[in-house]
Amino acid sequence: MIRRVALILTCALSGCADGPAASGTPDGAIPGPDRGPAVDRGVDRAFTPDAARKPTLTKLRSLFEMSHGAAVDPAGHIFIADSYGKHDATPRVYRLDPPYQGALSPTTITGSTPAGLLWHGGSLYVCDVSANAVRVHDATLAPVQSLSVPMPWNVQVLPDKSLLVVTFDGRVIRLDDSAQTEVLSGLEHPFDIVAEPDGKHFWVSEQGPEAAKGGGVRRHALDGTLDVTSSFGWVNPEGIARGPQGDIWVAETALGQIVRVTPDGSAAAAFGGLTLPAVITPFPDGDLLVVTVRQDTALYRVGTGS
Repeated sequence: MIRRVALILTCALSGCADGPAASGTPDGAIPGPDRGPAVDRGVDRAFTPDAARKPTLTKLRSLFEMSHGAAVDPAGHIFIADSYGKHDATPRVYRLDPPYQGALSPTTITGSTPAGLLWHGGSLYVCDVSANAVRVHDATLAPVQSLSVPMPWNVQVLPDKSLLVVTFDGRVIRLDDSAQTEVLSGLEHPFDIVAEPDGKHFWVSEQGPEAAKGGGVRRHALDGTLDVTSSFGWVNPEGIARGPQGDIWVAETALGQIVRVTPDGSAAAAFGGLTLPAVITPFPDGDLLVVTVRQDTALYRVGTGS
């Protein structure tokens, strides 16, 4: 059976009202991304490790279904993509202010299928999958730029200001001021992307060809060379984020787990028992935001031990 991500996007492109029915099979939600000068995946933060502190998981609140992207700005405001208009029938980006118990505030950012979000350098990047665009908004959320990219899932900003975009059609594309360069192709339902601070390596999650065969989480050099393959029994890894200690945290959607991957590729589940976790992105303090996408749809905070 082809991954449900393909079915969900097909519904988005053809106008299905509700998308595929929920089931125990891997969900196809788009993960979301990290953000801000001190928040970006791929940017180290200052931290003091506390060996006595273990990772913790706290439920923040319930949420509408099928949120496919999230980002957190340096002030701790959460931006959430309502990719299929589940909240008010219009696909839109919402803002949620600390302590995250109040009403969602609608922003002026709408789209066809707003998905992966990234807060970086005072700007919010929005991947609109079915509109084939990555849109950039300034700190006031005013539109600044729209970049043409085929079916973008998620985006990262490299130190040289070029972009790395992972796409629905199985590619990683690099964009700079003058060109688009294909870095990788033939990926098996790739989902999310995280750049390393050196700007020379990146991690990609792949959901795999079929539900029975599992996917993977791998690190590549910027020229596309495979560098590290994580060792874990992946079934359907989706959202990925870089923690403050350099580990990669993965939402293993089908298994309902949050998995921690070390730089050498070793991996172990930190938490389990979640219902379809798909989106994962950092808070300014190094903790992580996790969004589940079906049934018990909710926001969670992962204390990383930083």
